[in-house]
Amino acid sequence: MTDYYGGGICGGVWGESHTHATIQHNKIMGNRASMGGGIAFCDGAIRSNTITANTCRNEGGGLYWCDGIIENNTVIENSAYHGAGLYQCFGTIRNNNICDNVAEATGGGLFECGAAVRNNVICGNSADVSGGGGLADCSGPIQNNLVARNRGYRGGGLYYCGGPIENNTIDHTSASVEGAALYRCGGTIRNCIIWVNNAHDDPQLYGSSTPDYSCVEDWAEAGKTVIGDDPLFVDPDGPDDDYRTYEDNDYHLSQDSPCVDAGE
Repeated sequence: MTDYYGGGICGGVWGESHTHATIQHNKIMGNRASMGGGIAFCDGAIRSNTITANTCRNEGGGLYWCDGIIENNTVIENSAYHGAGLYQCFGTIRNNNICDNVAEATGGGLFECGAAVRNNVICGNSADVSGGGGLADCSGPIQNNLVARNRGYRGGGLYYCGGPIENNTIDHTSASVEGAALYRCGGTIRNCIIWVNNAHDDPQLYGSSTPDYSCVEDWAEAGKTVIGDDPLFVDPDGPDDDYRTYEDNDYHLSQDSPCVDAGE
């Protein structure tokens, strides 16, 4: 299906009320729109859907301006100019797989999502022209997520995210210029593992807050509250020995990890 807003499902129009209906257990696939390739303007709960292979010319390849809770969805292989996975969604975003989405400019996984982002797998997304392969300009708490194998021109993992960043694993992200893991993130960075990220300059953090009670590779100020030793994940490249196939990678900490019981 092709439309201006919401190629798959459109719950309203710009400037007017949006639907609060629950959207669940659907496969929303292969739709196109100018904004919101998959879903647009739906403010009810969006849960347990597969939202895949949707495209748009502008913002929100998968979801656009959906303000209800977004949980337990698979949001994969969508594309857009900004926010290929989710764009300006202001409800809690939790327990989703947000993977392999491609933004031409900014926010491969999520862009300008202002509520809590918790317990998601955010992997394999890209934003090569601007930044924020995983998340860009997300201002709410970012907590308990796996952010891995994302890439961006700047900020392969997180780009200009201003809220607290806590209990996340940010691994094997890349950036062409600076800050592969975090680029200009000003909120609290606590209880995070930031490891094996690659950029031309400052591969772990660039222009961001000083981490606390975290594990950060090559951190010059490693000491009491920041560990610079290998976190010893159980099997970060999975049984196939390939980091790129993140579905089978195991980022749990081994029993010998220096990060066990080292958080606050």
